[in-house]
Amino acid sequence: MREGNEAKLAEIQKSVNEQLHAAVEKQMQTSFERVIDQFTAVQKAMTDVQAVTAQIGDIKRLFANVKTRGGWGEAQVRAMLDDILPPGAYLTNHKVRADSDDVVEFAVIMPMRGEVRPLLPIDAKFPVEDYERLLAASEAGDPEAERVATRALERRIRDEAKKIAAKYVNPPVTVEFAVLYLPTDALYAEVARIPGLIDDIGRDQRVLVMGPSLFPALLRTIHLGFVTLALEQKADQIRDLLGATRTEMLKMDDVLERLAKQAGTFSTTIDRARTRTRAVRRKLKGVQALDPVTAERLLEIDADLPDEEEIEGEV
Repeated sequence: MREGNEAKLAEIQKSVNEQLHAAVEKQMQTSFERVIDQFTAVQKAMTDVQAVTAQIGDIKRLFANVKTRGGWGEAQVRAMLDDILPPGAYLTNHKVRADSDDVVEFAVIMPMRGEVRPLLPIDAKFPVEDYERLLAASEAGDPEAERVATRALERRIRDEAKKIAAKYVNPPVTVEFAVLYLPTDALYAEVARIPGLIDDIGRDQRVLVMGPSLFPALLRTIHLGFVTLALEQKADQIRDLLGATRTEMLKMDDVLERLAKQAGTFSTTIDRARTRTRAVRRKLKGVQALDPVTAERLLEIDADLPDEEEIEGEV
């Protein structure tokens, strides 16, 4: 019995060991596959991070160039002008002063009456260095550095506004103000946080500081002016057409009046002739009428002349 029990225990232990080995092997295989999948996902994430890092580096190099930064803001302004204003409503790289070679990036033709319409100068600026120093000081929690960066940004915006006013504000060729466009709302918000900066620039330099959120509102207002001007021009054309029609109607009334007078004269003459004819007919009432052919022969009337029935048919 002991030998039989030992044999059965050995078989049970063998079976348990086999099942345990299979389960452990399956679990290890599953865990290994999960590890491989996670490692692959990590590699993919690292590749994406490297790509984003490269793109950030490209953006930094892009904005490190002053001309390229200006080109980015200029592209934004051009896109909004094309989307909102009608075709031919603005000029690019236009010279607004005869005594200077400076050209403004964009000059919107204002919707006003007259052959010569003033222009609205628009210039895009992106002081990214001053803005980045302000952000770095704010993130570092350094109030003094943030105050210094804010003052530097304020000086930069004031200087750019002075340059725009001196170069591009030239009434009556232009309107009495210009637009300084900042290509990001975050930068505009930092400029707007500086107390009195935007109001001082608008009052002293006659320059409007605008960002991507405010600038389209200005363009829509200008577009409404174009619509109003077009309606006024159509109204002028309709008024001129009605005036010409009234003149022609007066002329036609004169013609009809003369025609009525002539028709009245003809009617009076015809009535007199018919009265005389009836008087002659009454006198010849007792005379017997001849047949038409004999009458025409005696009176020597041409037979080709139309008779009364033909005349009435033509009438």
